[in-house]
Amino acid sequence: MKKCNVKHQKRTKFRRLTAVLMAAAMMLSGLALPSKEAEASETEYEIYPSPHVMEYADGSYIINTTEDVNVVYESGIDDAT
Repeated sequence: MKKCNVKHQKRTKFRRLTAVLMAAAMMLSGLALPSKEAEASETEYEIYPSPHVMEYADGSYIINTTEDVNVVYESGIDDAT
């Protein structure tokens, strides 16, 4: 009986140690490290189709083409584009 009780105590200690280690691992993995901000790169954009005439007037751009123009405007595109 004594031998069985010793095995039970060892098993219980092992389970508790495993539970503590798993809890610590979960807590550490839940902490988010601050991410490094990505620096904006100077990207050259190309306009397709190539406009025949492009006029710059007071910050507004007038594009004259002979075809239809598809305009994509969203927050990810900078002002100059």
